[in-house]
Amino acid sequence: MRYIVAQEIKSETKVGRSIYLFDLFFVIIYICISVVLAAAVHESLTILFYIFSFGCALFLTAKSHANRKRRNYESIILFLRRDKEVYRPVMTGSENEGEE
Repeated sequence: MRYIVAQEIKSETKVGRSIYLFDLFFVIIYICISVVLAAAVHESLTILFYIFSFGCALFLTAKSHANRKRRNYESIILFLRRDKEVYRPVMTGSENEGEE
């Protein structure tokens, strides 16, 4: 007899067509923090600061190109927390030529 076991039971709650609940809350909290920090920005640059902050929030919640199962903020956290003694970049043939 053969049993089928689910490998992963993880589903994200969708708010809209392609907007997930966590992403919505992340962007809202990010914008709230940006509003608080806007006091430190010159008045003439405030609108640009809000646009930049919103763009950063969207970038951080987007899917990572290098790691398809994670978001960009998760990839950045993994990159910063990595053990530099264990993980080394994979060198291709064209990159190794300059080391000789």
